[in-house]
Amino acid sequence: MNYDEMFEFEKIDGGYALTSYLKKDDKNIHKVEIPSEYHGEPVTAIGERAFEYAAYLEEVNIPPEVKTIGKSAFSYCYGLSGIVFSEGLLSIGEGAFGVCEDYLASVTLPKSLERIGNCAFDSCWCLEKVTFLNPSTVIGENIFYSCPNLPAETQLIGILRSCDITQSIPESEYIQWEKGRRLDKTIALISYPILCEDVFALAVKNNCFRSVKWCDKLVNLLEVIINFGWMDYMRIAADGGLLDDRELLDKLTDISVQKGDTELTAWLLEHKNKNIGFSGNNYEL
Repeated sequence: MNYDEMFEFEKIDGGYALTSYLKKDDKNIHKVEIPSEYHGEPVTAIGERAFEYAAYLEEVNIPPEVKTIGKSAFSYCYGLSGIVFSEGLLSIGEGAFGVCEDYLASVTLPKSLERIGNCAFDSCWCLEKVTFLNPSTVIGENIFYSCPNLPAETQLIGILRSCDITQSIPESEYIQWEKGRRLDKTIALISYPILCEDVFALAVKNNCFRSVKWCDKLVNLLEVIINFGWMDYMRIAADGGLLDDRELLDKLTDISVQKGDTELTAWLLEHKNKNIGFSGNNYEL
C-alpha cells in the first residue's frame, strides 16, 4: 500500500508520527489499519487531530508500535464503531475520542496504558462498556463526560479519576452544573454525572464524599437537587449520612423555604428533629 496516498507523517525521535489522514471525506473507506512502520522505521504516535472529522471511518486498528494517541486525534469521528488498541499503547490524549457519538459502544483499554487525558471519551453517547486492563492507569478529568449509557460504576470511575470507586470524589467534581442550563429527562446525556441517580447513590454508598463534612460545592449540589424537587436524591443523601450536620440542614432548609417547597421543608425539618434534634428555628410552611 502507498501510505503517502492515505496519510501524512512527521519524523520524530524513535520513528514517525502519523499526523494526518488524507481520506477523511472519502465515503468509500470505512476501515483503516494504522501502519506499524514508515520508511523502515516504526510509527510510534498518532498526532493531534490526525483523524478529526473523519465521519465515514468505522473501524481502526492500532498496532503495538504506536505508543501515544494525541489530543483530539479521533474526535468527531461520528461513524466510529470499533477501535482496537494493542498492548504497547502508553497514553491517550485529551479528547482523543471525543464526540464519537453515534456508534462506539465498547472499548477495551490495554494493560500497557499508563495515562488517559481529560475528556478522552467525552460525548460518546452510545458507549456502554469500558474495560480497564490496568487498574493503575492515571485517569484525567471527565474522561466519560456525557456518556449516559455507561454503568454507574464506570461513570464514577471517570468522576473519581481512579478505578477504585471507594476513593473520595475530588472537590471540583462535587457538582457539574452551569447556571441557566435546563435539566430534563436526558440529564445524563447533557452530562452532570454526579446528578445521575445511580451514580449519586453509588458515590454515597461508597462514602465518596467523606473528604468534607460539608462545603459550598456540596451545598450547591444539594441545592440543585432541591430546585428540581428530587426527593429520591435527598433520601439517598440522608440514608448515606450526608445530611447529618445541623449547619448544613439549616442551610438546606432555608433554600427549601425560599423555593416554597413545603413538602421538602417539612421533610428536612422532620429529618433534623429525628436524627440530630430540633434547634428551635421556626419556619412557616
